[in-house]
Amino acid sequence: MRILGVYIENIRSYRQNLIIFPPRGVTVVHGEVGSGKTSLLMAIEFALLGLPGGPSRSLFDAYKEPRRADLLRANTSMGRVRLLIKLGSRLYVIERRITRAGDYEGFAGLVEEYEVVDGKVNPLD
Repeated sequence: MRILGVYIENIRSYRQNLIIFPPRGVTVVHGEVGSGKTSLLMAIEFALLGLPGGPSRSLFDAYKEPRRADLLRANTSMGRVRLLIKLGSRLYVIERRITRAGDYEGFAGLVEEYEVVDGKVNPLD
């Protein structure tokens, strides 16, 4: 499995960002303090595994054991993460959304599935 890209909207320090990862090799996430490295990894974790609900807690607890409400950018009502993953010859798009109340819109499942054949991307039913 390889993560090819992630679209992050209203998650922590990200407003609307598309991040494309190299199709081969090792990916290293680096940057200045406060540039969004942890937010990027938290967004990917949220898309793949989800997070528990419930109200936000102390700042320390929000980093140690984040909840959905801890991910949402301040002064926004909805956030989402779309993850593009390649597994063999198939591409998967996984999406999760969150509201200010900490509710899910969608689920951690397959949103879209495609197969790559001879360099062409074909949607699967």
